[in-house]
Amino acid sequence: MSTSTRIRVAAAAALMVAAGATQAQALAVKPGGRNLHVVPTGTPGARPFDSKSCVTNEELQSLRAFQKDDDCKDTIKSSTSSRWAGSAVCDGKMRGEFEIVAKGDDQIAMTLSMEGAGGKSALRRMEMTGRWAGASCKGFDD
Repeated sequence: MSTSTRIRVAAAAALMVAAGATQAQALAVKPGGRNLHVVPTGTPGARPFDSKSCVTNEELQSLRAFQKDDDCKDTIKSSTSSRWAGSAVCDGKMRGEFEIVAKGDDQIAMTLSMEGAGGKSALRRMEMTGRWAGASCKGFDD
């Protein structure tokens, strides 16, 4: 798997929220399409890339917003309407910590640190920003 692919998998994992989290609050952002900009840090040769994501109101309310990878399991450590923080384990091969912050209802910022399970691969870090692009999901479902 290429570094770019691994980073995309890690980004998808980081943008998930646990469905069964108790006491978790929905992130106060507008539902709809978002343009994302991902900047890997600490990974030699990794380059920034742009992506798209769509979040429905139902996903926000059910705490499954941004979940695009069924192979990952998240644990929410804390959540408010402006911040989610937690951990993710993907296929038992990668694990990490993430934080998603709502910067108003149309912008998000995310930080992520991922590593191979058992510390077998180098630590990868990234920062992501997302800006609301509109209420429609058309063209935003990857």
